[in-house]
Amino acid sequence: MASRQIHAYEFGPFCIDMASRVLLREGKPIPLEPKVFDTLLALVENHARVVSKEELMDAVWGPDTFVEEGSLTRNISLLRKTIAEGLEDTLCIATFPKRGYQFVARVSTLVGTSHPMAGTRAPGRAPAALDNGHPRRAPVQTDDRGRRGFAEIVRGHPLAVLAATVAVLALALGYWFVRPLPAPVARSHQALTHDARQKRGPLLTDGPRLYFEEMVDGKWMLAVVPTVGADLSPFPLPFSDVRISDIGRDGSDLLGWEKEPESPAGKLLVWPVVNGAPEVLADLRGLDPVWSPDRAKIAYNDGLHSIFVAGRHGEDSRKVASVAGAPLELQWSPDGKSLRFFQRDSRSEVGSLWEVAAQGGQPHPLLTGWKYSAFDPIWTADGNYCLFASGPPGAADIWVRREDCNPFRWRCREPIRITAGLGDSFAPLPSHDGRKLFFINSQSSNELTRFDLKSRTFAPYLPGLLAADLDFSPGADWVAYARLPERTLWRSRVDGSNATPLTASGWQVFSPYWSPDGKQIAYMAISAQKQYKAFVVSADGGEPHQLLPGAGEEGNPTWSRGGNLLAFGDVLHGRHASEMAIHLLDLRTHQVSILPGSQGLWTPRWSPDGRYIAALALGDEAARELADCPAILLYDFRTSRWTTLATIPSIANLAWSRDSQYLYFLGGSDKEMYRAYIGGKRVERLVSLKDIPPIENDWIGVAPDGSPLTMKGIRIQGIYALDVQWH
Repeated sequence: MASRQIHAYEFGPFCIDMASRVLLREGKPIPLEPKVFDTLLALVENHARVVSKEELMDAVWGPDTFVEEGSLTRNISLLRKTIAEGLEDTLCIATFPKRGYQFVARVSTLVGTSHPMAGTRAPGRAPAALDNGHPRRAPVQTDDRGRRGFAEIVRGHPLAVLAATVAVLALALGYWFVRPLPAPVARSHQALTHDARQKRGPLLTDGPRLYFEEMVDGKWMLAVVPTVGADLSPFPLPFSDVRISDIGRDGSDLLGWEKEPESPAGKLLVWPVVNGAPEVLADLRGLDPVWSPDRAKIAYNDGLHSIFVAGRHGEDSRKVASVAGAPLELQWSPDGKSLRFFQRDSRSEVGSLWEVAAQGGQPHPLLTGWKYSAFDPIWTADGNYCLFASGPPGAADIWVRREDCNPFRWRCREPIRITAGLGDSFAPLPSHDGRKLFFINSQSSNELTRFDLKSRTFAPYLPGLLAADLDFSPGADWVAYARLPERTLWRSRVDGSNATPLTASGWQVFSPYWSPDGKQIAYMAISAQKQYKAFVVSADGGEPHQLLPGAGEEGNPTWSRGGNLLAFGDVLHGRHASEMAIHLLDLRTHQVSILPGSQGLWTPRWSPDGRYIAALALGDEAARELADCPAILLYDFRTSRWTTLATIPSIANLAWSRDSQYLYFLGGSDKEMYRAYIGGKRVERLVSLKDIPPIENDWIGVAPDGSPLTMKGIRIQGIYALDVQWH
């Protein structure tokens, strides 16, 4: 009986080659860490069902290995980013809360058989006879007459046989020269620092330690950390305004420059790592000095447009080349024959990598037609690879370019990305033994902040909780929030314990609101197709249901005091101001009505006492600035009338205090926080937010103690070590 053997799985432009255990995209290998590849394979092999987290972790790490769930979450995140670049439907891996994950992209299989007379392929592929899983040649019928005929040919045409043999050998040799070379493989990575302070390169190493600069109390300081990870150690600098750019391979001394006021360059310095006075290099002025591999020379730039090379102590300085921009981040090749550097185009602001002979000559670019800026060039110690950073602003990756290519491999030098999905990565540095790649990683995040109304100062709120759009239960013991970065709905105790997901990925959640009885949560969500819908879900979990099923759209829902009504606004999406209004949904009858006089308003917020609905007036339609709201209006259910509460440019978001006495909001051209006192209709400016780093949306909330909450953008930076197999 024939046994079927799967040779490959295909989805979109991707293919998993089971024989080589490699993920290919349009035939080109995609480097994946082994555990990330195993996670993908386990999901694809079981694409017809939801795979539990426990089953996945057993399949990837083994049933007897303890692994934190965060490791699986990280693998899933890396896979989503990698596969999303090749599939139009970015929801390739769906999350099912409390159940697990499922690979939902369409998968086809490439199947063979061990039966000697049969072969099968995936639909749309030509069938082929297979023998033990490999293509089977048709048998060749021979007899003595055939063998005699071949011998006669050899005797009669020896030159022809020799020529054929040479041709075969030439083809084999030719294939050896042009065959595709294996790509470097990135494996597991680890964080070496955990302080989240701002850091800048270059990274330098003496083998057991890494040196870099770090911002401490508003000042740049030199920091040292072991390459295996440990606490940071401060390192004294000889002067107050010094930058480091190189270190001796034995770690004995540092090379850098001292900045000088009102000068594009500074004094070049060498100073011992342990004790000793700094040496000024022959009164040279420049930036980015680096030692040649034999430590006999120093290359530097003059802070303007030229590259110079001098002796070990700054003697015999000579110009090597001049370029249009500033030649920064100089690096010697391991053989000492050339210099690479970063140069920014003054018009396009795009930076590129260039190379020039160390003896002098005409500089030339390395990456023609490269889309993004490429910077931080550095070689591996053997000279076989050059690494650099490149990508959109704030989302760079580390790339590797093979250098040991013969002229026949014309695609050999195409760069390969090696840190996909790890955030903004830069300043690459190979370890001395070549087994690790160090780099600085920077990730954007949001930090909750609480504004103290008495001290008028900000302080972190619920540190460590990556969340937005908080709303507290009626008893103030639970909090609902959109968990970042995926914006799924979660609820937890106020201290962060008992955290539970309430929605799966695929819809981004905004503005959750607890029902007055604390049993349900209403929220707005945005689909991958940018459809806005209002939902309600049980606070204990379960299947969310749409308030109004169908193709229509609804804005943020907000509860009445009794919990029988929900108010929501319309979504812009090309509407005119006259088409926008506030709607009321009766949850008992499922009837929808328009709140009288609400035409031209949106973003409603029902007061906790049920008396008022606050809404924003739409902006200037003629100027196409409907979202630039100039006023807050207040509807009083006792009088059935609208009144103007505040008139301030660019109002964004609203939040009621729990006692319904105050309405907090953001607005003003300088981005300020305000509160309006409902009883006297008095507006008070609380604080300017212009110095708080911007975030993805202007959210404002209120903590149980009445303090206003907002968010600020932060950058979390750290030094990472990545295990790499270069091949």
